[in-house]
Amino acid sequence: MAAAACAAAGIAIDFFNVNLTSSASNAALARRKEKIADCGICFNPANFVIAGERAFTVYRSGRFIKTMRQLDINDILPDGTVTELARGGAEIKEMISIARCASFSGFMCLAGGIKVAQDLKSMVADFRRLIENM
Repeated sequence: MAAAACAAAGIAIDFFNVNLTSSASNAALARRKEKIADCGICFNPANFVIAGERAFTVYRSGRFIKTMRQLDINDILPDGTVTELARGGAEIKEMISIARCASFSGFMCLAGGIKVAQDLKSMVADFRRLIENM
């Protein structure tokens, strides 16, 4: 089994929410944990916005704080329009703040699998500005 081979090699397998609601993501993660005990989530707030949910509420209600291994840093409007950081519905500033307060030791990934509204240099500058102003 591939999961056993990955575990033996020290490779973690994480679930990535792709336009799923929080309940669907929780169910998918639970199914994966039945086969892969050490399975976490790559939390993409923009994908929850696209699914019609508020990322902050999803994070708190979905208990993802215990399983999140990566936080994707991106932002988007509910209609799917990508925006600069902290200008859309992903509540990314709040997500970063919560992760920091919880001593999050995982990864923060700029863009995180969605198109972005700005170049990488501008996105890094926005990310740094968010961190500095918390």
